[in-house]
Amino acid sequence: MTFDPVVLATELATDPTGLGYGSDPVVNHALINEKKASIQIDRGNVDVEEIIEATVFGELASSGAGIQRLYLALTQGTTVNVNSPNIVAAFMEIFGAGTASRTNLAALQTQDGSRGEKLFGIGFIVQLARVREAMP
Repeated sequence: MTFDPVVLATELATDPTGLGYGSDPVVNHALINEKKASIQIDRGNVDVEEIIEATVFGELASSGAGIQRLYLALTQGTTVNVNSPNIVAAFMEIFGAGTASRTNLAALQTQDGSRGEKLFGIGFIVQLARVREAMP
């Protein structure tokens, strides 16, 4: 995603999620950039180390050799796209329902984010000057 001033102007004018935008650009700047647990952002690529840390190896050890090879194949690179439907399906195949590993891996898919990140992409910070420009 890229920044779009029309999207920002519409966001500030309509306040579709009820953040409480008003006439003060400094307050609006703080509100649109505030990270909240209620705003979840897809993480996309995460470091393989996070996948390994999320894995309960006792659950993997009880799997067959084919499942273990699949896990090894998924963790060979430096990052894993935890929002890819194929990757998610593979991890669901490896770790059954109710396992701690599946729960831990699911938690890696999203992170708390800001409304600005939801609109313009993970890590995006809406600058105060852009807020001022977007306000009537």
